[in-house]
Amino acid sequence: MDIKFTNRLSYKQARLTVLVGFILGTLLSLIQIGIDYASEDASINREVQALLQISHNPASRIAYNIDAELALELTRGLLESPAVIRARLIDNNETVLADVERPRLEDRYRPLSDFLFGEKRQFKERLYLTHMPEEYLGTLYLDVDTFTFGSRFLDRAGVTLLNGFARSLVLTGILLALFYMMLTKPLVTVIAALTGRDPRQPGQTRVDCPPGHEQDEIGVLVRVANQQFVSMATEIQQRRTAENRLTQYLNELEDIVSARTEELKASNNRLSQSNQELEEARQRALDMAQARAAFLANMSHEIRTPLNGMLGMIALALDSPLAGEQRQQLSIAHDSGKVLVELLNDILDLSKFDAGQLELERIPFDMGAMVEDTANLLSQNAAQNVELTCLIAGDFPSSVLGDPTRVRQVVSNLLSNALKFTRFGRVDVRLARIVGGVRLEVRDTGIGIPEAAQARIFQPFTQAGAGITRQYGGTGLGLALTRNLCKAMQGHLHIQSEPGFGSRFSAELPLPTHTEAIAPAALHGKVVALSDAGSGLSELLQGLLPGWG
Repeated sequence: MDIKFTNRLSYKQARLTVLVGFILGTLLSLIQIGIDYASEDASINREVQALLQISHNPASRIAYNIDAELALELTRGLLESPAVIRARLIDNNETVLADVERPRLEDRYRPLSDFLFGEKRQFKERLYLTHMPEEYLGTLYLDVDTFTFGSRFLDRAGVTLLNGFARSLVLTGILLALFYMMLTKPLVTVIAALTGRDPRQPGQTRVDCPPGHEQDEIGVLVRVANQQFVSMATEIQQRRTAENRLTQYLNELEDIVSARTEELKASNNRLSQSNQELEEARQRALDMAQARAAFLANMSHEIRTPLNGMLGMIALALDSPLAGEQRQQLSIAHDSGKVLVELLNDILDLSKFDAGQLELERIPFDMGAMVEDTANLLSQNAAQNVELTCLIAGDFPSSVLGDPTRVRQVVSNLLSNALKFTRFGRVDVRLARIVGGVRLEVRDTGIGIPEAAQARIFQPFTQAGAGITRQYGGTGLGLALTRNLCKAMQGHLHIQSEPGFGSRFSAELPLPTHTEAIAPAALHGKVVALSDAGSGLSELLQGLLPGWG
């Protein structure tokens, strides 16, 4: 048994038994010593009081007769008591008839005795004759040294502690012997038997129970161990059978794997050939896409040149005197030509996105002025009952860094859409400063967009519904191009809309500030404008007038 000595159960039992026995014996001894201490403390007063009672009558006669010689003999006789170290006898006139004393004994245990019982105690006895108890004759004083009683108590206390310790040792030895015979020895026997058993060997799957322990915990432990041995032997036999079956299955599996490996090799060869064909097809598709992008770019340029010439000629013809019907026909042709030019520009930009050839400038420009110019230019497209308002935050930068052409294109597309689908109410263009850039927001009170169509409208050549194109016109390229431009500028385009309540498009663009905003001049006491309370001009003035004073 290779268990460390301090980890053995017998050692732990002995340690616990000794500790419990010692503590219990010590407590009992201390209780006995405490009782003895109280008895000894009371005996001091009893013995001295008894000595005073014996001396009362002789001392009373001596005080009555005022006999100093007899008083001296009496006090010297009292000093014969081991505890008395001083005796005094005085009469009723406070005259000292006798005063004798002797030095106290010194010992190494005196401090302990003085701590327990006090250094000394003083007693006094009032003297009177028996037939005249009311007549005061004098007083007998005794000073008692408690060490006489304390040394006697300490001797008994030492013997009590030694006896308690000896009893504890004897009790501990008896308990150790009982524990060893009843628990430790049978457990050691069972452990030795369990250590020598090998459940893999037949015939070694049973442990004998120590005699006399068949019905207690040790017997239960042996029965459980025997059951476990039987279970382990059965499980080992089952595992051996399973291992034999597994070996057979592995051999069969190796044959299947070999056959499948050959099939996989053939499949890999076919897959490699398919991948090569797919790569060739992908390359052909890329070449065709590049060719299509180049074709669209070239054709847009080729078509746009004669188309611009045609629009120029139509514009010149419109400036000449014409009949009303001819002017209407030429105006329709001019508007159709402008729509065609815008379509070609959008197609050219989309082809640049597909080809990855879109390049962005990074120059300072006044975005607020650019938005106002664009809104002013497009205001002629607004319906008669639509109010177009530019609301620029007071802290908006005077200039930002970015591509003014592409930003103008984003503003133009969003504002054109809003004006096209709004027949009455308001269209607001708002500029605000955000962390890391600016936010362009276009709100309208138009027809709105259903939630199911909000993701679809950003696809090229797609609108919210079939009736939209028929009623309002358009190609469905503006929003797709706008989202691509926002992504190219590392920005985001968001939409919030509800049918019948208008739409709100928000473009957050990371355009850093180049020049901070200029504080507005004060206009004290001047009339700036008159406006309805619910108009865009009223909202604009509410933000500007406090800054103007």
